[in-house]
Amino acid sequence: TVVHARFAAASVAAMPIRLHDVEAALVGHVLDATTIARAAEVARASVTPIDDVRSTAEYRTRVLGALVERFLGGIA
Repeated sequence: TVVHARFAAASVAAMPIRLHDVEAALVGHVLDATTIARAAEVARASVTPIDDVRSTAEYRTRVLGALVERFLGGIA
């Protein structure tokens, strides 16, 4: 069971942001495939990414969710 979590994202919005909703989706839950998928979904929904010359907002959203899944899957 997750007792403490801190997540932040950089290069998604104009400034680095803390992902409080992702943290809340994890704390108190067993770190299983369902919880990991939910955290990735919450991460995607909790950002308003920017479009710029380096990347599109859509790509940043997809990558953020994939990174959350990959990280949590690696420690589960």
